[in-house]
Amino acid sequence: MLESEKGSKGSLLGAIGLIAGTCVGGGMLALPLDTANIGFYPSLLVLFISWIFMMLTGLLLVEANLWFKDGAHFDTMARKLLGRPGEVVSIVVFLFMGYASLVAYNIAGGALIHKLFEKLGYLFFTAPVSSCLFAILFGSILFLGTRVLGAINTILFFAMIAAYVALIGMGVGQVSDLLLSVGKWTGLGFTLPLILASFSFQMIVPSLTPYLKYNRRQLNIAVVIGSFIPFLVYALWLWVMLGTVPAEGPHGLVETMQSGLPATYALQYFVKNPGVVLVAQYFAFFALVTSYLGISLSTFDFLSDLLKMKEKGYRVLVLVLCVLVPTLVFTLQYPTLFLEALEISGGFGDAIISGMLPVLMVASGRYYYKKSDKGRVFGGVVLLGALFLFALYVFCIQVIKLF
Repeated sequence: MLESEKGSKGSLLGAIGLIAGTCVGGGMLALPLDTANIGFYPSLLVLFISWIFMMLTGLLLVEANLWFKDGAHFDTMARKLLGRPGEVVSIVVFLFMGYASLVAYNIAGGALIHKLFEKLGYLFFTAPVSSCLFAILFGSILFLGTRVLGAINTILFFAMIAAYVALIGMGVGQVSDLLLSVGKWTGLGFTLPLILASFSFQMIVPSLTPYLKYNRRQLNIAVVIGSFIPFLVYALWLWVMLGTVPAEGPHGLVETMQSGLPATYALQYFVKNPGVVLVAQYFAFFALVTSYLGISLSTFDFLSDLLKMKEKGYRVLVLVLCVLVPTLVFTLQYPTLFLEALEISGGFGDAIISGMLPVLMVASGRYYYKKSDKGRVFGGVVLLGALFLFALYVFCIQVIKLF
C-alpha cells in the first residue's frame, strides 16, 4: 500500500468487490469450455465443493496474516512460519501463479480489443499490439494506489454484473432442459484446476489486511461474501451456457475451446438476439479487467515485500515494470494459451498457494509457534488435514493432465 494511504481505511464494500471481482473474471470465460464434457449438474457439485475449499483457505490466510501487524505478504509469512524452504516455495509459486494468470488475461483482453478495432477498420491494432495496449492501459492503474484501484475495480465490477444480468436475460429463454440433462459423473476431478483458478482470490488477502486496517470481522465477512457472490454468478452462468450451447458440433463449446476463444463467442450463434454479441463483449471485457486489476495488485504488493522496496518515488515505476514486462513477453510468445494458462495456474498455483501453504502456515503458527488463538478458524487438525489432502489431490490431477 502506498505511503500516502496508510492513514486511511478502505471500505468493506470495496474489499468484497476486490475479492469478487478478482474471482469473477477471465476464468468465467473459460468455465463453460472446461465443464462442457461433464454437463451442468456435475459441474454445479464441483463448483460448490471448490467454493467451500477456497473460502475456508481464505479464512485461514486471514488468521495467519493477522499474526503480523506490519503488512506482511506471502514471502514474509512463509519465511517466519515455515522457514527458508517455505519461503522459497511461496516465492516461486506465487510469481508463477501471478504471471500465468496475468498472461491469460492479457491474451483474452488483447483479443477483445483486437476484434473491436478490426470491426472499426483500424487494422494497425493487431493482436500483439492490442495485448500491449490492454496491459499498459490497466497496468498503469497501479500507480494510483490501492484505494483508487479498489474504487475503480468496484465500479467495473458492478458494470460487469450489469452486463452479466443483461446477458443472462437474453439467454435465459433459450435454455434447454435436454442440454441441461446431458452430463456424466466420471472425471469430475479433471475440472478442478480451472474451477479453483476461477475462485482464486487468496493472493490479494495480504493486500486487503492493511486495506481494512486489520479488522478481523470485516476481513472474514469480505472473504465469505466476496467468494460466495462468484459461486452464485458461476452457477447461473453455467446454467445458461451449458443449457444453451451444445458441447459438440459447429460453434459448440468444444470447438470454441480448440479455437482458443472465450465462451461468449459460442453464445452468439445460439441466442437469437442481435444485441447479445455486443453485451457479451462488454461482459467479457469487464470480467477480464476486474480479474487483471486484482491479480496485478497482489503481484505488485508481493514484489514490494520480496524486494523490500517501499511503494513510493521511482520504486513504484520499477515495481510496475516488474509486473507488466514479464507478462507481456510471455503473452507475445504464447498468444493462444488462455485456457491452458488458467488451468496450470489453478492446478499448480492454487493447489499450493491457496491450499497447501495456508494450511501449513496456520498449522505451524497454531501448534509450533503457539500464536494467538483469537479468531481461529473452526475445525482444528481435522479440517487442516482434509484441506491439505484436497489440495494435494488437485495438484496430482494437474500433473496427470499435463503429462
